[in-house]
Amino acid sequence: MPYTKPKITVMETSKEKILTFDGAIFSIINKGSVYTGLYWDYFTPLPLLYKRSRVLMIGLGGGTIPYQLKKLYDGRVDIDIVEISRVMVRKAKTFNPNLEKIANVIVGDGDKYLDGCISKYDILILDAYGTGFRIPEKFLSESFITKANKALKPNGVFGINYIFTFRQLLKFHSYMKLLERNFSVYKISEGMYFLSNLLIFCLKGTDVQSMRKTIRSGLKPDPAARHIMDRF
Repeated sequence: MPYTKPKITVMETSKEKILTFDGAIFSIINKGSVYTGLYWDYFTPLPLLYKRSRVLMIGLGGGTIPYQLKKLYDGRVDIDIVEISRVMVRKAKTFNPNLEKIANVIVGDGDKYLDGCISKYDILILDAYGTGFRIPEKFLSESFITKANKALKPNGVFGINYIFTFRQLLKFHSYMKLLERNFSVYKISEGMYFLSNLLIFCLKGTDVQSMRKTIRSGLKPDPAARHIMDRF
């Protein structure tokens, strides 16, 4: 079957900006709130666990999460992003013209990038997808999970956006076993239906109860963030 170049588009309305990848929504910026009401929001409390945090994202999309983190924490977060597609990086800069002020964007392979990372990051977020919401196989491997653990500082958090395609549903049980072998794990589910999101938070050197307590005490009252408080 011949290779078809993915189509990446940026759309804008009076309420939001949307970046799509082959017709699927990969990023949203809500003009009325820092929150979207969707899965990106559940990563936003993680910097509350630290006075200042260094964040690594693998997979850029349009950069919804880094946009949110800078809006919420400004000078308290330093963000690196590794994205393998130069086209996605160009489109993301159109989607968010301030991207280079928000984060250090590295064009490269996220798996290989971790080879040189030892106790470097407080927060590591994996949100890397190709056509058909397919997570690259290497990111589901035991080797990558081990690298992620080593890249985190003590008390670090590895956050994963896991979408339930048929393939990824079949792999889910074995993947969770690998994660639980290396971390304490907390999950936020949007349902086990097709293309639903599961947010997996893998904790190094701390426990789930302490993580949830710190986040709940640190979240500011905001009706737009009620869904976050309810899940944590």
